[in-house]
Amino acid sequence: MSKNKTWTPSRWPWEMDVLTLLFVIAALVIPYYYFSEGTGNDVAWTLKEQQHVLWAIGIVVLFVMHLAVAGATLEMISTPILHLLSPTIFALLAYFRIHTAIQEAQQPSILTGSLLQYLLVAVSVFTLTLVMARIRMARHLLRYRHIQWDIACKSPYDSTYFQLMTQLKPLIYPPHLIRACSEGVLLEGWFYLMPLPFEMFQGIAAVHHMPYSTSGRFFASSTKSLVRIELLDASRPVFVSPENRPEFVSYCVQHLTALRGPSAGRTSAGTRAGGTARGTRSNHPANRTSNGTAHGSFYSNSEGP
Repeated sequence: MSKNKTWTPSRWPWEMDVLTLLFVIAALVIPYYYFSEGTGNDVAWTLKEQQHVLWAIGIVVLFVMHLAVAGATLEMISTPILHLLSPTIFALLAYFRIHTAIQEAQQPSILTGSLLQYLLVAVSVFTLTLVMARIRMARHLLRYRHIQWDIACKSPYDSTYFQLMTQLKPLIYPPHLIRACSEGVLLEGWFYLMPLPFEMFQGIAAVHHMPYSTSGRFFASSTKSLVRIELLDASRPVFVSPENRPEFVSYCVQHLTALRGPSAGRTSAGTRAGGTARGTRSNHPANRTSNGTAHGSFYSNSEGP
């Protein structure tokens, strides 16, 4: 992990958790209000009370699980996917509980429980979450205001973006800009940032066809300019798609070589991504993968056929 605070992960996304907590409170308090106002015989009342208690326990446990899982899966991205989706999930749960409680109390309400209203709630809350993520991203971006970027290129969109959407990440995290300086690479989306300091890099290489069988995190918009970035202590590589791929890969290799020493950047003559990378930190043959790049410690600006 980078010792430079500029490149460390952003702090806990508390904004999303506060929004989620508001829906948790609504899902607990509002149904209880209608329940306490209702009347009925002892058997029916006891049954409803038990159901209410079970729902309350279930919602609280679900929120605690959300906090536990979110804490264990925080990563470099400024707004992790769990925090991005949780407000919408709990908003739909709150809507269901409130609508059910109003129906049981036989009170007039504008809540109909229709599919259209569920969809409206989901779209509204998710849009609000994206706005909050954008504000959070802007605050995080202030860390980098003093940096002079050597590379700042767009992530181009074309028809191959639909192929990448099957990986899900590019759909939820569409990329926008890719910046690079002597310290690392900064992935900038429309509502997220993902800093990748060079000291976390294990290898980088161009990719020449869509790696369907490869597990990775895709922050790309085109298969025509894919770059695979291997990270230390990470089981899955990161895929990006800079507009000027040759310049971007060459720049990263240059700084990785300077960081790790000349021997780290050497490859054997004629070696392409997907071949045997010699002179790497591990000094072992790199394993061939199905996406046309070498897996393991490698630095390559060779694009191959």
